[in-house]
Amino acid sequence: MLCKRQELMKLCACSPENTVALCPYTVVQPISVRRPRPVLLLPPMLAGALTQRLPSPFHPLSPEVVSDDESKRKSGFCLRKIPGQDKSEYISFRAIEEMAAKNKHCVLDMELLSASALVTEGIYPIVLHIKVTEANISQCRNLAPVCEASDHELLQCDRRVEESLRTLPYAHRTVEPGTWTCPQQLVDVVTHGISQEQSKILWMEQSWDQGLLLSGHQHREQPVSHRA
Repeated sequence: MLCKRQELMKLCACSPENTVALCPYTVVQPISVRRPRPVLLLPPMLAGALTQRLPSPFHPLSPEVVSDDESKRKSGFCLRKIPGQDKSEYISFRAIEEMAAKNKHCVLDMELLSASALVTEGIYPIVLHIKVTEANISQCRNLAPVCEASDHELLQCDRRVEESLRTLPYAHRTVEPGTWTCPQQLVDVVTHGISQEQSKILWMEQSWDQGLLLSGHQHREQPVSHRA
Protein backbone atom coordinates (compact mmCIF):
# COMPACT_ATOMS: atom_id res chain seq x y z
CA MET A 1 0.00 0.00 0.00
CA LEU A 2 1.16 3.53 -0.73
CA CYS A 3 1.10 6.01 2.13
CA LYS A 4 2.17 9.65 2.45
CA ARG A 5 4.85 10.29 5.04
CA GLN A 6 3.81 13.27 7.15
CA GLU A 7 7.27 14.64 7.64
CA LEU A 8 8.05 14.45 3.92
CA MET A 9 4.80 16.09 2.97
CA LYS A 10 5.84 19.13 4.99
CA LEU A 11 8.82 19.47 2.69
CA CYS A 12 6.68 19.60 -0.45
CA ALA A 13 6.90 23.08 -1.91
CA CYS A 14 6.90 24.96 -5.16
CA SER A 15 9.87 24.47 -7.44
CA PRO A 16 11.95 27.41 -8.71
CA GLU A 17 9.77 27.38 -11.83
CA ASN A 18 6.70 27.98 -9.62
CA THR A 19 5.31 24.54 -10.39
CA VAL A 20 4.00 22.36 -7.58
CA ALA A 21 6.36 19.55 -6.61
CA LEU A 22 4.95 16.04 -6.27
CA CYS A 23 4.35 14.78 -2.74
CA PRO A 24 6.54 11.75 -2.02
CA TYR A 25 5.05 8.40 -1.07
CA THR A 26 6.42 5.28 0.54
CA VAL A 27 5.22 1.67 0.49
CA VAL A 28 4.07 0.44 3.91
CA GLN A 29 3.20 -2.91 5.48
CA PRO A 30 0.32 -3.14 8.00
CA ILE A 31 1.16 -4.93 11.25
CA SER A 32 -1.34 -5.79 13.99
CA VAL A 33 0.18 -5.37 17.46
CA ARG A 34 -2.02 -7.11 20.02
CA ARG A 35 0.00 -6.91 23.23
CA PRO A 36 0.75 -3.58 24.96
CA ARG A 37 3.55 -1.82 23.13
CA PRO A 38 6.43 -0.23 25.03
CA VAL A 39 6.33 3.57 25.24
CA LEU A 40 9.07 6.06 24.42
CA LEU A 41 8.51 9.66 25.56
CA LEU A 42 10.44 12.51 23.98
CA PRO A 43 12.30 14.77 24.51
CA PRO A 44 14.41 12.95 27.14
CA MET A 45 14.70 16.10 29.29
CA LEU A 46 10.97 15.87 30.06
CA ALA A 47 10.49 12.11 29.87
CA GLY A 48 11.65 11.25 33.39
CA ALA A 49 9.36 13.73 35.13
CA LEU A 50 6.40 12.69 32.99
CA THR A 51 7.02 8.96 33.48
CA GLN A 52 6.83 9.38 37.26
CA ARG A 53 3.33 10.82 36.92
CA LEU A 54 1.88 8.13 34.67
CA PRO A 55 -0.70 5.82 36.30
CA SER A 56 -1.05 2.05 35.94
CA PRO A 57 -0.77 0.20 33.52
CA PHE A 58 2.30 2.28 32.63
CA HIS A 59 5.48 1.18 34.37
CA PRO A 60 9.05 2.42 33.90
CA LEU A 61 11.42 -0.35 32.86
CA SER A 62 14.66 0.06 34.77
CA PRO A 63 17.79 -1.13 32.97
CA GLU A 64 20.00 -3.88 34.35
CA VAL A 65 23.65 -3.24 35.14
CA VAL A 66 25.68 -5.97 33.46
CA SER A 67 29.32 -6.57 32.66
CA ASP A 68 30.52 -6.16 29.10
CA ASP A 69 31.08 -9.93 28.83
CA GLU A 70 27.59 -10.69 30.13
CA SER A 71 25.98 -8.26 27.68
CA LYS A 72 27.45 -10.25 24.78
CA ARG A 73 25.57 -13.35 25.96
CA LYS A 74 22.23 -11.68 26.56
CA SER A 75 19.50 -10.79 24.08
CA GLY A 76 18.93 -7.06 24.26
CA PHE A 77 20.85 -3.83 23.83
CA CYS A 78 23.13 -1.48 25.72
CA LEU A 79 21.63 1.85 26.76
CA ARG A 80 24.83 3.49 27.95
CA LYS A 81 28.27 2.64 29.25
CA ILE A 82 29.04 3.27 32.92
CA PRO A 83 32.05 5.60 33.04
CA GLY A 84 35.22 4.06 34.43
CA GLN A 85 33.77 0.54 34.61
CA ASP A 86 33.52 -2.49 32.35
CA LYS A 87 29.75 -2.37 32.81
CA SER A 88 26.73 -1.02 30.98
CA GLU A 89 23.09 -0.22 31.58
CA TYR A 90 21.25 -2.87 29.61
CA ILE A 91 17.67 -3.52 28.48
CA SER A 92 16.76 -7.11 27.66
CA PHE A 93 14.09 -7.96 25.11
CA ARG A 94 12.81 -10.56 27.56
CA ALA A 95 12.06 -7.87 30.18
CA ILE A 96 10.01 -5.92 27.63
CA GLU A 97 8.07 -9.02 26.60
CA GLU A 98 7.42 -10.04 30.20
CA MET A 99 5.91 -6.62 30.88
CA ALA A 100 3.69 -6.91 27.80
CA ALA A 101 2.60 -10.41 28.87
CA LYS A 102 1.31 -8.84 32.10
CA ASN A 103 -0.81 -6.45 29.98
CA LYS A 104 1.36 -3.48 30.96
CA HIS A 105 3.05 -0.78 28.91
CA CYS A 106 6.70 -0.47 29.87
CA VAL A 107 8.00 3.10 29.63
CA LEU A 108 11.54 3.20 28.30
CA ASP A 109 14.21 5.69 29.34
CA MET A 110 16.22 5.95 26.14
CA GLU A 111 17.04 8.07 23.13
CA LEU A 112 15.15 7.52 19.90
CA LEU A 113 18.33 6.16 18.32
CA SER A 114 18.25 3.21 20.72
CA ALA A 115 14.70 2.38 19.64
CA SER A 116 16.04 1.10 16.32
CA ALA A 117 17.35 -1.94 18.21
CA LEU A 118 13.77 -2.70 19.26
CA VAL A 119 12.37 -2.26 15.76
CA THR A 120 15.07 -4.59 14.43
CA GLU A 121 13.71 -7.23 16.80
CA GLY A 122 10.12 -6.64 15.71
CA ILE A 123 9.22 -4.64 18.83
CA TYR A 124 7.52 -1.36 17.97
CA PRO A 125 7.45 1.26 20.74
CA ILE A 126 4.75 3.90 20.78
CA VAL A 127 6.69 7.14 20.32
CA LEU A 128 5.16 10.30 21.79
CA HIS A 129 6.80 13.65 21.17
CA ILE A 130 5.86 16.37 23.66
CA LYS A 131 6.55 19.38 21.49
CA VAL A 132 8.51 22.17 23.18
CA THR A 133 8.16 25.73 21.90
CA GLU A 134 8.70 29.21 23.26
CA ALA A 135 4.94 29.36 23.87
CA ASN A 136 4.88 26.44 26.33
CA ILE A 137 8.37 26.55 27.83
CA SER A 138 6.96 27.64 31.21
CA GLN A 139 4.56 24.67 31.29
CA CYS A 140 7.51 22.39 30.55
CA ARG A 141 9.33 23.93 33.51
CA ASN A 142 6.35 23.17 35.74
CA LEU A 143 6.45 19.56 34.57
CA ALA A 144 10.18 19.16 35.22
CA PRO A 145 11.17 21.80 37.80
CA VAL A 146 14.52 20.11 38.54
CA CYS A 147 15.60 20.26 34.90
CA GLU A 148 18.80 22.31 34.83
CA ALA A 149 18.79 22.91 31.07
CA SER A 150 18.32 26.46 29.87
CA ASP A 151 15.35 27.43 27.71
CA HIS A 152 17.65 27.52 24.70
CA GLU A 153 18.93 24.01 25.45
CA LEU A 154 15.39 22.67 25.80
CA LEU A 155 14.39 24.15 22.46
CA GLN A 156 17.54 22.83 20.79
CA CYS A 157 16.91 19.37 22.24
CA ASP A 158 13.39 19.41 20.84
CA ARG A 159 14.66 20.38 17.39
CA ARG A 160 17.08 17.45 17.45
CA VAL A 161 14.20 15.15 18.40
CA GLU A 162 12.13 16.40 15.47
CA GLU A 163 15.01 15.71 13.09
CA SER A 164 15.59 12.21 14.46
CA LEU A 165 11.87 11.35 14.21
CA ARG A 166 12.20 11.51 10.43
CA THR A 167 14.18 8.27 10.59
CA LEU A 168 11.40 6.36 12.38
CA PRO A 169 9.94 3.78 9.95
CA TYR A 170 6.37 4.25 11.22
CA ALA A 171 4.20 7.09 12.49
CA HIS A 172 4.78 8.76 15.84
CA ARG A 173 2.36 10.92 17.83
CA THR A 174 2.96 14.58 18.63
CA VAL A 175 1.49 16.31 21.68
CA GLU A 176 0.99 19.89 20.57
CA PRO A 177 1.57 22.79 23.01
CA GLY A 178 -2.04 23.95 22.95
CA THR A 179 -3.40 20.62 24.19
CA TRP A 180 -2.21 20.98 27.81
CA THR A 181 -1.59 23.70 30.38
CA CYS A 182 -0.56 21.76 33.52
CA PRO A 183 1.23 18.46 34.28
CA GLN A 184 -1.94 16.53 35.10
CA GLN A 185 -3.57 17.62 31.88
CA LEU A 186 -0.49 16.46 29.99
CA VAL A 187 -0.70 13.08 31.72
CA ASP A 188 -4.32 12.77 30.57
CA VAL A 189 -3.41 13.72 27.00
CA VAL A 190 -0.48 11.29 26.92
CA THR A 191 -2.39 8.32 28.37
CA HIS A 192 -5.25 8.92 25.95
CA GLY A 193 -2.78 9.16 23.07
CA ILE A 194 -1.09 5.90 24.03
CA SER A 195 -4.47 4.17 24.17
CA GLN A 196 -5.33 5.43 20.70
CA GLU A 197 -1.98 4.41 19.23
CA GLN A 198 -2.25 0.94 20.76
CA SER A 199 -5.62 0.38 19.09
CA LYS A 200 -4.36 1.32 15.62
CA ILE A 201 -2.89 -0.84 12.91
CA LEU A 202 0.82 -0.05 12.71
CA TRP A 203 1.98 0.91 9.21
CA MET A 204 5.62 -0.05 8.79
CA GLU A 205 7.77 1.14 5.92
CA GLN A 206 8.16 -1.84 3.63
CA SER A 207 11.80 -1.05 2.88
CA TRP A 208 12.54 -1.45 6.61
CA ASP A 209 10.31 -4.50 6.86
CA GLN A 210 11.99 -6.28 3.96
CA GLY A 211 15.40 -5.41 5.37
CA LEU A 212 14.52 -7.12 8.65
CA LEU A 213 13.36 -10.29 6.91
CA LEU A 214 16.44 -10.41 4.69
CA SER A 215 18.66 -10.10 7.77
CA GLY A 216 16.96 -13.12 9.33
CA HIS A 217 14.74 -11.33 11.88
CA GLN A 218 11.17 -12.47 12.36
CA HIS A 219 8.06 -10.47 13.24
CA ARG A 220 7.07 -10.75 16.89
CA GLU A 221 3.71 -9.32 15.86
CA GLN A 222 1.42 -10.47 13.09
CA PRO A 223 1.48 -8.74 9.69
CA VAL A 224 -2.05 -8.03 8.47
CA SER A 225 -3.10 -10.01 5.43
CA HIS A 226 -5.40 -8.53 2.80
CA ARG A 227 -7.63 -10.50 0.49
CA ALA A 228 -8.16 -9.32 -3.03
